[in-house]
Amino acid sequence: MRMAAHKAIQAPCSADSESLRIPGHICQFAAVLNHHCGGEENAGGNWEDIHALLDDFDFEYPKYCLFPVLGRNIESVLQSKIDTLDLLFASGTDMSYASVIDNSCDHRFQAVLGPASHETPYLQTIEVGAATAAPSKFAEFADRLTFKKLDLERDPWDEGFELGAYDMVIVGSVLHATPKLATILAHVHIPLRPGGHLADLEITFPDSPWANVGFGSLPSWWLSTEEWRQHGPLVAEQVWQALVCEAGFSGLELCLGNQDTHPALAAQLSGRHEPVQIVAIGRMHECTWAETDVVASLLEVGTPRLAKLSNDDFQVLREFTLKPHEVEIEAKAWPVSFRDVLIALGRLGQQSLVTAFAWSYQVACATTAINPGMTAFHALINVARLQTGEKIAIRSAAGSTGHMAIWIAKHVGATVGFNEKKQLPIHAFEIDADHIFYSRDGSFAQGIKRITNGYRVDGILNSLSSDSLRASWACIAPYGRFVENSKKDIGTNASLPMGQFAFALGYLITSCFVYVKSKVDSSWNLHQQLPRDMDFFILLSSLSGIYGSLVQGNYAVGCTFQDALAQYRIVHGVGKKPVSLDLGWMRDVGIVTEREEYRRDRANVGDINPVESAELIALPDLYCDPILPLPEEGCGRS
Repeated sequence: MRMAAHKAIQAPCSADSESLRIPGHICQFAAVLNHHCGGEENAGGNWEDIHALLDDFDFEYPKYCLFPVLGRNIESVLQSKIDTLDLLFASGTDMSYASVIDNSCDHRFQAVLGPASHETPYLQTIEVGAATAAPSKFAEFADRLTFKKLDLERDPWDEGFELGAYDMVIVGSVLHATPKLATILAHVHIPLRPGGHLADLEITFPDSPWANVGFGSLPSWWLSTEEWRQHGPLVAEQVWQALVCEAGFSGLELCLGNQDTHPALAAQLSGRHEPVQIVAIGRMHECTWAETDVVASLLEVGTPRLAKLSNDDFQVLREFTLKPHEVEIEAKAWPVSFRDVLIALGRLGQQSLVTAFAWSYQVACATTAINPGMTAFHALINVARLQTGEKIAIRSAAGSTGHMAIWIAKHVGATVGFNEKKQLPIHAFEIDADHIFYSRDGSFAQGIKRITNGYRVDGILNSLSSDSLRASWACIAPYGRFVENSKKDIGTNASLPMGQFAFALGYLITSCFVYVKSKVDSSWNLHQQLPRDMDFFILLSSLSGIYGSLVQGNYAVGCTFQDALAQYRIVHGVGKKPVSLDLGWMRDVGIVTEREEYRRDRANVGDINPVESAELIALPDLYCDPILPLPEEGCGRS
């Protein structure tokens, strides 16, 4: 748009155009274009190149077609050979303006209005700028809307609006198109109650090429009378801050900038550098590139696009970037976690292994902090919500994750105590010797109680198992947080003491909910996607859904859902034989037969009768027999 404007104002006027009477707003438009673009040398190019760029823009951003249309016709507009409104309506681009507004009022704007309506269910709102078409456009909401004329240049009280009665005033790209902003903002403030809000949609870049060229040829663009707005009506964010404060508002509480910055940034780059070729990703294959060309990608500016490229765009980009002589990546170092070491040793049953060579000691040091740093930060800040003044016990503090956890806890201002080798934490982290405990047995629990005068700790970052794990639970203070950094006991379904939950202890393991969601979603998807007239619908559930489970609450929840789903299908007549089989533990196959501790646990508990594999295999024969009726007992559960 900047290049088109520069070219248009440099063009000599024809004899016909000189005889035309140029409207005042077009004269102002030409003056502003000359102010913004006239002084740029070699910024115009030729019309053929400019039209090619406008075609690319039209192809990449079809919803904003009004800008290419105006760019192609800007010379005729300046000579008053074409009226802008007639041009827009004739080319079918009048709806493009609505697209510009819709793009600005995105999910972020909705996220502001949504909570406001929940906070005040009967939110009283004035929307300014709906125009005369509003009654027909919003006819379906007529029972909740009142349509009245509001002239912002007059006192709202004189126009029948109650003072201090409204929670919010929403203004959509209107305020800039008024004579005097200070007066208009003062009038907008009058209907608002104390604590009310003004939501205003405005362009805050006064020198924006697309805004000045796109709307500058309209008469309503030139209503401002202030001396400082002689080159256009747009106002920068810092000026809005001063204006709203002067009008009685508290200031700009939230500013949501435009997410789609590609066109504006591309225009700025083309204006500062010559020659510059702006290419949409879908047109890259049509261009030729020299080996000396410098390519600047804007794909990740603003809203990232590489993660959601279309298949066609991905193929174009791959052909452009993956030529051997054009792209070379040198890997300085790769972070290797303890899990990677276990994979390399064959402990996790996975074959993949990445070998890393650290060429720079500084780079290697920084790289090694990535995995443990993210783990420690997520555990202490996001999950445990560690606060200043709280006490935390860190297990395995001599390891990399322990190191990072200590630094994070000290930065927060928490008191740190931990188990492991004493000399390192004493000298490297300036931890008192009496805050360091031995973790090979449960003696640390008494040490923590002693050093905290019986209070215990507000958080534990744990990596211990078995008896040491149980001892750790005794160290938690009321309302403390227990963050598990190891899945050893989780994977073996080891029992945990639950008495600490009486103190509102939060035991934080996010994988529980992942399992519940997996079981629930899988069952529900089968229910939704399979034909509704199926002869059989059998869900393998467990008695855990009925009796509960001490350490497998997530599993019990999933099984309960399956029982309820089978009952739902019966009640609503979905299918012929829906049933959820609540099985006990398998005696002769599965994990109980493979693990001695499981067999010992089952023998000691004895609360559920075992199931033989032959019995399990016989159940489908029973429930899939079309002759036999579904047992009435259990209502879909057996």
